[in-house]
Amino acid sequence: MEQRRCPNCSAGVSADADHCPECGTALRQEAARPGPPVMLLFSAIMLLVVVAIAVFVFSRGVPVADSEEIPYPGVPRIPVEQAKELFDAGEVLFVDTRQETSYEQAHIPGAVHLPKDSPREAYAALPRDVPIITYCT
Repeated sequence: MEQRRCPNCSAGVSADADHCPECGTALRQEAARPGPPVMLLFSAIMLLVVVAIAVFVFSRGVPVADSEEIPYPGVPRIPVEQAKELFDAGEVLFVDTRQETSYEQAHIPGAVHLPKDSPREAYAALPRDVPIITYCT
């Protein structure tokens, strides 16, 4: 039978003992570690899982909206970059149509808050001599 030494008193102790027979010190049992083949297999499986997830995510593609899917297709739209240029030049009025809580959390500086359920008179009061950009998200 294989023996080992007590870390406290150096007495000989059998390999399967939980306590030293001389001093009563509790002995740790050595935990078996997985060998290199097990770790290699685990690493290979994890790599395959990551690759499978990446293939799934990147193969889905980005849906492209048709003009029929866009609400109010007759309303002109401009790219964000152009809206930013107009904002920086002070040549446009932004109207935030979100609810009050969303507007209070964050909004474009200088934007007029006019939720979509506002009375028509509020919309009629908007200036007509400057381009208006509405946003809701």
